[in-house]
Amino acid sequence: MNDSIVIAGGGIISIYAAIFMAKKYKDVTIIEKSSSIGGLLSSFQINNLAYDYGTHVPGLTGQEEIDGILFGSSSEISKHWNFFPYLKSENYFNEKWNRSSPLIDITTLENDLYSQACDELLTLPSTNTNDTNLYTFLRNAFGPTITENVYRPVFKKLLQAELEDLHSDLLRLFGLQRVVAFTPERSRELKKEPKYDSKIAYHSYTEGSPPLGYYYPKGEQGIGQWISLLTDQLKSSGVTILTDRTIKKINQNESRVTSVELNDGALLNCDNLIWSLPAALAQLALGQQPSPPPGFTNTSLFHFEVDTPILKTFPHYLLCWEPSFLSYRITLYPNLRTSKAPRHNITVEVLSDKSIKDNLDKVEAKVFQEMKSLEVIAPSAKILNSKHEFVGPSFPQITESFVKNQMTQARSLEGSLRNFHLIGRGSGKGFFINDLLKNCHTTLKEISKNG
Repeated sequence: MNDSIVIAGGGIISIYAAIFMAKKYKDVTIIEKSSSIGGLLSSFQINNLAYDYGTHVPGLTGQEEIDGILFGSSSEISKHWNFFPYLKSENYFNEKWNRSSPLIDITTLENDLYSQACDELLTLPSTNTNDTNLYTFLRNAFGPTITENVYRPVFKKLLQAELEDLHSDLLRLFGLQRVVAFTPERSRELKKEPKYDSKIAYHSYTEGSPPLGYYYPKGEQGIGQWISLLTDQLKSSGVTILTDRTIKKINQNESRVTSVELNDGALLNCDNLIWSLPAALAQLALGQQPSPPPGFTNTSLFHFEVDTPILKTFPHYLLCWEPSFLSYRITLYPNLRTSKAPRHNITVEVLSDKSIKDNLDKVEAKVFQEMKSLEVIAPSAKILNSKHEFVGPSFPQITESFVKNQMTQARSLEGSLRNFHLIGRGSGKGFFINDLLKNCHTTLKEISKNG
């Protein structure tokens, strides 16, 4: 059996791949450009209080081998993890809170618009169409009223782009495939029919939630504790972790990758190259001209500790779809921690173009005021500690042409190099971590089977 495995990228999918492959191969190496692995599943501390890079609360996949690696045995899960049967969430749209769902509530529309929206929602076809253009998809499935009064302003806020320029897959990326409408009772009845189930939401996160629930690390270390546990497992499995490195060149011979050259000049022999980065970066390393990348919206994070208790004592996180607010997603740490320590901290995510980078001080002041206006914190609350940071490109402005090019890139790379394997979002096989983990698992089993 060939023993040398190189894994490009150090995110959670790559970490899983490395631990899995280390059970069967002697030489497994992760290459990560940052100073640490884990990506946005990291945490940091301000005055001994942990903050995450956004809302990250993972769930089990339901596949024993995957969950065993990532979370451990049932006793280890009990030791290290808090369990939540569902994620408690609220969302703000049209200047109103929906206190039982993260999904946009169209009952907040003005009466005439609401009636019109409901008529269109019920008379138009289901969302199971072949429309890949977001605007066409929404018009055909949800109708012009919801398209123009809900989705257009929301996507303008999220991606600074027009619906006509985007791919319909973005609905899944943001979890916006369905809207809250009607009464809870009528929605349940309508959802018995597939054509309505595909676009009408339950009114509560307690309905339709994944049966396996969600987990957040115990203690005071944040989601970064997960990466710490997995790093220990990587080391005990003999995996080599090379940080602050990138793959500069992929060497090949007779349709097989033979080695990779790193930016520091190191040469690593490679029997299988597992790639969790964008396919375009592999093309560059092969000396090929990649297709143009998509545009991206940029994420900035605003972390606050305040001197008064958080007013939202129930939900784990909040979503602000309201276009007039900068704030997008808000993590409420006191509701995720078990210690219930008398400290009150939150993280607010803002999606914008990159011009925000030069105005973070002013934006922080505005975001803090928004937290008061949204009644997340008390009007009298004062900042004890704060930090802001420009994370950079995050959510892609996915277009129809980009999706087609991505699939073409993936097929070309894997078709021309027998020992090159795409995993993660760059593979074009999914958006969400659990789906990507399952696809990755299938790929790893194939590699192991073929030696």
